[in-house]
Amino acid sequence: MELREYRPYRSYKQLLECPNDMNEREKERYEQIMKIPEELRDVLAQDAEDLRKEIVALERRRDRILDYLNGESISIWSKEDEAVS
Repeated sequence: MELREYRPYRSYKQLLECPNDMNEREKERYEQIMKIPEELRDVLAQDAEDLRKEIVALERRRDRILDYLNGESISIWSKEDEAVS
């Protein structure tokens, strides 16, 4: 069994920044990435970032609720919760 060189998975941004140093799979991915219009990539990247922020806010809200249920003396409602709801 031949061991392949370990390479971390590179994001689309990393592939776009360094298109010369790629293995075969990365080249295939790069070709697919290039088929997506740049404007659409920007919109989708922003959407993904917005979703990440929402998830973080929801996780914080969940943690506060669980802390409250576990007897911690905290305020379970905040202005962040209103923005997520």
